[in-house]
Amino acid sequence: VPIIGTLVPASGDSPVVISGQVDRLLVTDDEIVVIDYKTNRPPPLLEDDVPTVYLRQMATYSALLQSIYPERPVRAALLWTDGPRLMPLTDAQLEGHMP
Repeated sequence: VPIIGTLVPASGDSPVVISGQVDRLLVTDDEIVVIDYKTNRPPPLLEDDVPTVYLRQMATYSALLQSIYPERPVRAALLWTDGPRLMPLTDAQLEGHMP
């Protein structure tokens, strides 16, 4: 699913245009779920071991989706294809990586 929008960084700097592609997007009346596939072999077993670049990517997607759907919670997850194994990412983990 293509995703595009503008975010204002927490630093208050100029708005940034975000353009990306998410592998799966679920939009319901109650929540938004964004899932991105990753092929690392072997994948990390713990959320704390997820590479920073992936956390930044998912935090950015989450922030953009939250601006599009402000009335619904946004949940993010990585789907490690080696397994396969779905790894939900907590808001606390993503918060430190928000744009």
